[in-house]
Amino acid sequence: MKEGTRLIAKELGKLISETEYYDLPINIVNTAKSRLLDFLGIVTAGYRLGTYKEIMDVLGTDKGKCTILCDGQKTSVRNAAIINSFMSHSSYYEDGSRITGGHPSTAMLPALLALGEERKISGKKLILGMVVGYEVFNRIGSTLYPSAVNRGFQPTPILAPLAAASACAKMMDLDGEKTFQALNIAAPLGAGLKSAFKEAMVQPIQVGRSCEGGLTAALFAERGLLGYGKNLEFFLTSHGGNIEKQVNLENWGKEFEIKNTYVKIHGGCRGNHAPLDVVLDIISANSLNINDIESIKVIIDNVTAANEIHNPKNKGEAQFNIPFSIAVALVNGDASLFQFTDENLKDERIFAMMDRVSIEIDPELDKFLPDKRGAGGEIVLKNGQKFISFTDMPKGEPERPLSQQEIEGKFILLSKEVIGKRVDKIIDMVWNLDNLYQINDLIECLII
Repeated sequence: MKEGTRLIAKELGKLISETEYYDLPINIVNTAKSRLLDFLGIVTAGYRLGTYKEIMDVLGTDKGKCTILCDGQKTSVRNAAIINSFMSHSSYYEDGSRITGGHPSTAMLPALLALGEERKISGKKLILGMVVGYEVFNRIGSTLYPSAVNRGFQPTPILAPLAAASACAKMMDLDGEKTFQALNIAAPLGAGLKSAFKEAMVQPIQVGRSCEGGLTAALFAERGLLGYGKNLEFFLTSHGGNIEKQVNLENWGKEFEIKNTYVKIHGGCRGNHAPLDVVLDIISANSLNINDIESIKVIIDNVTAANEIHNPKNKGEAQFNIPFSIAVALVNGDASLFQFTDENLKDERIFAMMDRVSIEIDPELDKFLPDKRGAGGEIVLKNGQKFISFTDMPKGEPERPLSQQEIEGKFILLSKEVIGKRVDKIIDMVWNLDNLYQINDLIECLII
């Protein structure tokens, strides 16, 4: 890196410190609320999966004021960030961004909620911290994508410390200089390998640790700890290689990145969704009977193909398998999170349908990334009839957003079994988050 390089963290620190709640347009405030509701639903889903308990056994529940969401046990602010991040990401059902290849909510919201609970912050401060976290995640992440992925890094954990540190710094009202230092401290803490996806439960661990790293960076900066001033520039170079584009900060406060995120309507990896949508669209548009299907071919890009886990051995791996996602949707009627089970992997009907699904990689689709992440589909019937279709992007993207009713429906589906009648109260509290005196009331409602 050449001397005299622009200090992006310095610019970011100033912009973050000067951003206030009343600078946020009402549509951005509402988008933040919808992303929070979606996040709380996927946390509940993670609680139902139960894999977080193994993390708790390792970390313990040391004394603290912060809640392990749904579970209700109290622990330290740092442990709460790790465990709640793991819990949310273990379902692979959270929001994401195709311009980064990562998941901003699980990267920084657990840190915000833990710190916010400890300090009893208001709903408005939570919204402001969220918006800032999404800004940093997407603006830096879009600069690195897909070069970082091609170099073997996984976007969510490498970006989480920067996003969480920024969000927490804003929520703590740190000035520009201390926010600058929080970013400097956070930049070296972003570690995560793409290969971790091949072991489905390792990925949530690296995201959880990275989320906690950002929180810790902000706490250190609050106490006056200094980081090397060019750490963010070294981070960009090491993770992105030869960067041809700069981090765009010119439209800060005018354009908001939180609106450039998607919400999942299906379970499993986002890469499964466009192939699944195009197959379901063909079947619906032509009123096809699945028993008449001879073969299904889906056409995908190389980035989607890189996430694919062939011949899944368990429910975690099944979330990264396109044939399983399609087969379970056709046989059982949907591909929601709770269809990704070990039992369904043993279902002969689903296996038989999986055998009919083939995958073809078309490098031409790579040219449209990340602006579009589409997929092609071809279904051939036993009588020889052929049906072909293509979708530019899956449902839930900013261009194909879910309605408020669909977002609420997803939350209810994930949460009602464990939260019961309180789902309506939580939904109401989230939509009225800007009037909430302290977020502790919301967190208390989530305890089983």
